[in-house]
Amino acid sequence: MRYLCIILIFFFFASASFAILIDGYCYLEGASDHSGSTVKFLEITPSAVTDSTETLSSGYFSIDIIPGIYDVVYSRDSYLPVQIDYLMLLADTTMPPITLLFGMPLSGVLSGTLGPGGFIIFDDISVNFGDTLRLVPGTAFRFAGLYSFEIEGTLLAQGTPQDSIIFTTLPLLNPDYWKNIRFNGVGSSGCSLAYCDIQYGSHPNLGGGGIQCIGASPTITNCTFQDNTARFGGGIGIEWDSSPTISHCTFFGNTAELGGAIYCGDGASPTIAHCVIRDNSADFGGGIYCGENSSPMITRCTIVGDSASFGGGVSCRHASPVLNSTIIAFTEGTGLYFYQDCSSSQIEYCDIFGNIGGEISYYNQDSSQGPPGIGNISTTNANGDPCDSYFNIFLNPVFADTAERDYHLALGSPCIDAGDPDLPLDPDTTVADIGAFYFDQLDVGGIALLPPVSYVLHPNWPNPFNSTTTIRYDVKQTAHVSVKVFNLLGQEEATLDQGRIPAGSYTVSWDADGLPSGVYLCRMKAGDFVQTRKMVLLK
Repeated sequence: MRYLCIILIFFFFASASFAILIDGYCYLEGASDHSGSTVKFLEITPSAVTDSTETLSSGYFSIDIIPGIYDVVYSRDSYLPVQIDYLMLLADTTMPPITLLFGMPLSGVLSGTLGPGGFIIFDDISVNFGDTLRLVPGTAFRFAGLYSFEIEGTLLAQGTPQDSIIFTTLPLLNPDYWKNIRFNGVGSSGCSLAYCDIQYGSHPNLGGGGIQCIGASPTITNCTFQDNTARFGGGIGIEWDSSPTISHCTFFGNTAELGGAIYCGDGASPTIAHCVIRDNSADFGGGIYCGENSSPMITRCTIVGDSASFGGGVSCRHASPVLNSTIIAFTEGTGLYFYQDCSSSQIEYCDIFGNIGGEISYYNQDSSQGPPGIGNISTTNANGDPCDSYFNIFLNPVFADTAERDYHLALGSPCIDAGDPDLPLDPDTTVADIGAFYFDQLDVGGIALLPPVSYVLHPNWPNPFNSTTTIRYDVKQTAHVSVKVFNLLGQEEATLDQGRIPAGSYTVSWDADGLPSGVYLCRMKAGDFVQTRKMVLLK
């Protein structure tokens, strides 16, 4: 029937010499300037004539063509093309609007180097045993469905503070989630991820909404895990003798049955250090679940605002975790929950405070399930504060701004110098503080007592933020300094500081209320020195 239509149209328009007007809009995902896309009309019937046009900044295009049947192709470099086949154009026509998705299609077995730029994943992807895949800063993997990324070889995903590597879903194609990154076996133990954002991963029946480790030990640093979900470990599920290193990472909005942010089981022994674990939820272990002969080392972390029926912060069952110099505060549930056979757990130099269900609870109220005497005030620590025999304190940690989720320690916090004295000294050469962030005792009142040795624009905190964030910068000698915020179009949004500034360390705040969610750039200039950092506003 299709070919009959083509023949009839051919005879009807064979002698046609008039033209018809075709117009419409072609938008570029995430762009404000939609110019430069090509709209090509490819002839199908002999009466048709191949022709093309380009879009204006508004995305609008128009073209006069000879009537006929065409394939219409919308394309632009770095965007996924769209093709409409066998379109019958016999009279003036306004085409339905089209949006080109940022990224190129990707599927199957991967190796070599990818990026920068966007890639759209249309099927499961993998790195085979013995192969290596490198992702460069500024690379984005967006999954168009419930597809997984299985690593049996080596994945090196090394972003930077300015250009992270993103793993996320593709909402314009309506998937709620993709699957996860699965490190499978010893062949993937040499993997490393740095400055990666892992969002909207899901493994509803198993472990690891964002990342799953099965007998693997990757190194994961400075990564963000946001809004992932799984049965075990909304952010990360760690199983089968895996021993990954997870440091300076942020987990928020992740959900699971066991371990809203992190699940440890089946002999897992990860190292989890300097992480912020906030606002995650689970049935057991809103922040971290330690189970099945696991022995995680959890050091210098801040676990705050998480929720669970049992163990808003940390829940343990048949496990022997080590918690050292860690804050567990303001969770919805008890701070620590010992279910069964956790008496060999080591909980030392921690601050446990303000948890809605109490600081520590036990299965069947049997305190023998936890370390003997934990929570019983019996002595004082080096600061003179009351503590138990493990030097755990139960005092308000005094965060900089809990309402704005700024969990730096404020002046007067009992966590300052209250950490394990056997840990390395803080950068200000004082005893380790409790929590993910140390309080700089050389920087009181905004100006350092000792001058900095270089110009530095420090990462803002919190990041992502809503809607206020704090920026710190160092000036090594008196100079004309400017600290400004720009959007991704290069338009200035705010001047945070400007003028001739003496040597020292300074802190400024930026209130982005009234601006849309997105990525903004903070730029510091001091003489020939220029440094830019990326800030993410999430409302």
